[in-house]
Amino acid sequence: LQFLYLIGVCSRQLITPIMQLPHLALLALSGAAAAAATADAHRLPNVVFVLADDMGMGDVMYNSDLQEHPGAGNTSWTFNGPHTPGLNALATGKGSIRFNNWYAGAPICSPTRSSVLTGRTPQRECIDTAEGCGQEPAWSCYDKLPMPLTTYTVAEAAQAKGYATFFAGKWHLGEFWDKAGEPGPKSFAMKKWPASHPGMHGFDVWHATEASAESSTPNCGCVPEWQTQGQGCIVGGGAWTKKASLDCTNYWRYAEAAPKAACSVPATTTRDCVANLTEKIEGDDSEYIMDTFEGWLNETLAAKKPFFAFLWLHTNHVPHFALPEWYHKYKDVNGDWAGDYLGTISQMDAQMARLQAMLAQKGVEDNTMVWFTADNGAHTEKRPNGQLAASNGLRQCKASIFEGGLRVPGFVRWPAGIAGAVSSNYLVGTNDFLPTMLDVWGMDHPHPTWAADGVSILPVLQGTAGAQRPKKMPFSMTGQQAIVYDEGEDGVWKIVRNPLKGQCDTMLPPWNEKKVEYTLLFRIDQDPIEEVDLCHAEAARCAAYKADLAQLTLSISDSRVHESACSEKSGDFAAALFERPEAVGGATGAQYQADAGCLGVQWIKPTEVLEVGSCSSPTSHWDGLSNVNLPGRCLVLEHGDCRSDDVVLLEDCAATGRRHAGLAFDKAGRLASAACPGMCAQFTKDEGMATLSSSTVSLGGCGEDALVFSL
Repeated sequence: LQFLYLIGVCSRQLITPIMQLPHLALLALSGAAAAAATADAHRLPNVVFVLADDMGMGDVMYNSDLQEHPGAGNTSWTFNGPHTPGLNALATGKGSIRFNNWYAGAPICSPTRSSVLTGRTPQRECIDTAEGCGQEPAWSCYDKLPMPLTTYTVAEAAQAKGYATFFAGKWHLGEFWDKAGEPGPKSFAMKKWPASHPGMHGFDVWHATEASAESSTPNCGCVPEWQTQGQGCIVGGGAWTKKASLDCTNYWRYAEAAPKAACSVPATTTRDCVANLTEKIEGDDSEYIMDTFEGWLNETLAAKKPFFAFLWLHTNHVPHFALPEWYHKYKDVNGDWAGDYLGTISQMDAQMARLQAMLAQKGVEDNTMVWFTADNGAHTEKRPNGQLAASNGLRQCKASIFEGGLRVPGFVRWPAGIAGAVSSNYLVGTNDFLPTMLDVWGMDHPHPTWAADGVSILPVLQGTAGAQRPKKMPFSMTGQQAIVYDEGEDGVWKIVRNPLKGQCDTMLPPWNEKKVEYTLLFRIDQDPIEEVDLCHAEAARCAAYKADLAQLTLSISDSRVHESACSEKSGDFAAALFERPEAVGGATGAQYQADAGCLGVQWIKPTEVLEVGSCSSPTSHWDGLSNVNLPGRCLVLEHGDCRSDDVVLLEDCAATGRRHAGLAFDKAGRLASAACPGMCAQFTKDEGMATLSSSTVSLGGCGEDALVFSL
């Protein structure tokens, strides 16, 4: 057995040799080994991983020195960061490393969460895009992308090392119980793992939501009486109300009487295995998460065990409504109140300051590693000063493979292990968390032959690493792909395939979304805003990197079948989503053009979806609102209950059971719905659908977001 080392409590020197144990031995420690683990427990660093939701590089004040001017598209913009004194102190204080080039594992929610747990590009686990649901209640939320139980997680490693493990916040990696009656066909992965909650992946104790939640009074809509209890609910605008609430989003955990053995197996995890919160959260959601963590921490410290905790916050995911005292906390650079967007981030920041104070008060701050980052770039709807202010000038935003979707704030604080206050340009990502912790713990991965996309950054934390990252950074999501290369003195390069606009207002020039495959090459260290395509000037490099993209697709397909076993067959899984199973005709008809293109239809397996896209597409030709190349199809609504963001589909008129959309052009050129009065066609904002394609069309208001067509 090879001898490895742990990090000392009070210095950066390597001390305390320990034997590296095989995975199975770690899972079944003998009595002597267990006693040794207990004796060494006080030398193990505690770990807290905080994951914010939807934050760009410009959404923390400490990144004010990393602005790109002009911004992407050669655009002028104004920095308008939220007040974040808590995060500033954690990121820039002694014992911390602020990483200026931190990459989320994907430009969208659920995939990045998978990468934190596994150290792998998330499509290897079939976590291809964001789960759906938004703020829907768990009983009507169907998460169709379960985290495979076959894949080893960092929390399982922590358990094996003797840690008490804890999860609180947004899960978004599977259902909490087997919802046997859910509609629609189940994927291969869903049939295998109909439930996939945090307890199945290494967390002893968990308090979690299945999907997103509002940042204030998140469960106010769960019980009618809660709407009028206390001060009421927060639904935006910086004021309490007792007349409205949002959807019921609640926290879940193991039920008190649940048999944990049976409730840790997907096939036997029934509704009785879990219980939801029966008390109203009166204020800040992040404060509730921190309250829950502190209660658990007190019990863990009393038991003299090292602790490993994930605090996965809901802020700053829409609707991100701030409490009144934070909405009106300060004036921004425009002289306006902080409001809901900036105010909610500052509201969350106060809890990060509380975390630091809590650890110090309990005497564990020095030997606790605090990791902080976000799951993807910002969702820039209603962001003061627009999408470039959120991204610090980088290109695009959440759901785009461009830098604004991937580059996010990130730091590690560990006073016992990090000397000084460091600002680092080293390339780091969420894939690096698992290999780093295995390195700290002196553990091997139980699947050494599996593909691994992260690297240990322990040498970086210790100050002993070189400047160059030793491994490329791959990204892949529903047709978009990228790889970032640190080539040392030759610079940092990025190959990008089929990039999308993402969940922001504008696709900045000179690039446009295209319906044909295309590839761009950037030298990121010289061109961080991705303005100049170097594929022609660097033809040999571009060709080699393109070959790497092709190999990445093959590698992911192999992982899905032969490693995580989340898929029963290989193939180009991303392309298959958009390949129409039957050819369409070439007839011509009327075309309806908006600023972004022509009204048409896109195939997104398993159905046709209304879009505004290429005017050269054969599906952009109409006879009235009947598509001349998709005859016999009618415009229908996915849900049919006039909810905001109800996606417009084309289905067989004779066979569909869905509600007809009743769309017709009004005098202003908007597509107005007779089925849902006051609603018009607009670009989809739903996280799951917009991630697949930002050109799809849903119902929304008839105001400034409504699509206007020339007739």
